[in-house]
Amino acid sequence: MKCVFKYPVKWIVKIDGVQPFTHNGWHFDFVQENESISYIIISVPLTASDKLPTFSPNPKDSRIIDCVINQPASTELLMKTLRTLEGFLSVYGLERIALDEADIAWVPETEEEKQKLQGQQFKFKYTKRETSNLRAPFTVVKRSVIASTEALDWEVPLSFYRKGSNDHHDRRYIDAIHDFYFLIETLFGNGKTKNYQVKIELIKSQPLVTIAAQVLREGEQTILRRGTRTTVLDEFRQKYANKTPEQYLEHVVELRGFLHHHSPQYKKTWNPTLEYEYELDAILLSHLCFLICSQKVESMICAPIS
Repeated sequence: MKCVFKYPVKWIVKIDGVQPFTHNGWHFDFVQENESISYIIISVPLTASDKLPTFSPNPKDSRIIDCVINQPASTELLMKTLRTLEGFLSVYGLERIALDEADIAWVPETEEEKQKLQGQQFKFKYTKRETSNLRAPFTVVKRSVIASTEALDWEVPLSFYRKGSNDHHDRRYIDAIHDFYFLIETLFGNGKTKNYQVKIELIKSQPLVTIAAQVLREGEQTILRRGTRTTVLDEFRQKYANKTPEQYLEHVVELRGFLHHHSPQYKKTWNPTLEYEYELDAILLSHLCFLICSQKVESMICAPIS
C-alpha cells in the first residue's frame, strides 16, 4: 500500500528535462503545463504501523459520518521537506507549493489491501471568496466618499485594516496579525513602542477594553462563522474563554513582540510556513479591528449630511 500526495505548484519558470525519480524512499513525479511544473506528486510507502482511513457513524448523530484520515507517520517529515524545497526553489522563481491544498490517495497494491480500504481518495482545497449575495445601497458609497474628505487622519488606520483583512482572507495569518496590531497601536498606543508601555496604554483605553470584552464574548460564534478547523474552536475555549479583556490585550502585545523577532536558538520560535498555527489569533484580531473601524465609519456615514 502506498499513499500518494498531489500538490498544486505555482511557478512560471519553464523546466526542461522533467522526469520522475525516487529519493529517501519517496517517489517524486511531476505534471507540466506549458512547460512549467503545475503539480508535484509524491508516493509514500506505508509501513506496517501506518493506519488506513476509517469511517464511522458519529456517536451523537448517526446521520453524520466521522472520517479519520490517518496519514502515514512519515507525513510530518515529508511536509517539512516540502516546505524546505519551497525555499530552495524560490531562488529559481517558485512562488509556492500549495501544501494546504492536498489531493491524497491510498493506492492498494494487492487484492487484500483493496479489501481493507474503506476510502481511497480525499481532496483538501481552500476556495477564495467569490461575489457574495450581500447587497448595500449606493448611499453607502456616496456617504463614504463625503466622509473620507473629512477623516483624512484615518487613512493609515483604515489602510492597516484593509490590508489585514486581505491577508486574513488569503490565510496569511502572521502578516494579518502585524497589520491589525499596527492599527491598534496607531489608535491606542499614544506614541509608546516598548511592550510594557503599550500594554499600559491599551488597558487604559476603556473603549478598547469594552470592544475586547465583546470579542471574547462573541469568540465562538466568530470562529463558527469563519468556517475553519474544529480544533480552532477547541483552542479558543482552552486559551481565551477565561481571559479578561485586559489579559487578552496584553496577550496581543506579547504575540506581536514574539512575531517581531526570530532566532533558531529559541526552543519555541515561529515558522513562517506554519501560518495555520496563528489562525485563531488572526480571527480574533480581525473581529476586534472590524468593531473598531466599523464604529468610526458608521458614525460618519450615518451622520446627517449638512
